Amino acid sequence: MKTVRFILKILKNSCVYFTLLSLLLVFLNIGIEGGSSTAKGYDVSSLIFFPIGLCLALAQEALLAKNMPRWGRYLSHYAITLASIFLFLVAPSDAQVSSSTVLVLFALLSVLYWLLFGIILLIYTRIKKILRAD
Repeated sequence: MKTVRFILKILKNSCVYFTLLSLLLVFLNIGIEGGSSTAKGYDVSSLIFFPIGLCLALAQEALLAKNMPRWGRYLSHYAITLASIFLFLVAPSDAQVSSSTVLVLFALLSVLYWLLFGIILLIYTRIKKILRAD
């Protein structure tokens, strides 16, 4: 029964991540098109976001795992997140990418990841302290 609950939790979180990424794509598309009536809106090729959502849900479960040390949870979350971005966004693209471009992209995504992760962790711990104080 635990396995079924775990799978359902992963699928539910995958659907949430897929929805958020799809909405982000729609808003970016509308923003790029300038709000004109010719905006395509939702593109079927963005169904690639579901495997990314699945990987992000697995990364979230790795982050919440209590049987791993904190540094292992953070590092596994980082590795799964960046691997999913490279496997499902960079690799299938038609762009001719050189190794230096991949290295720069990896560095920028790493900085962005750790910056966002730090801000979210700071907010989370602050809220946890405030709730514990009450």
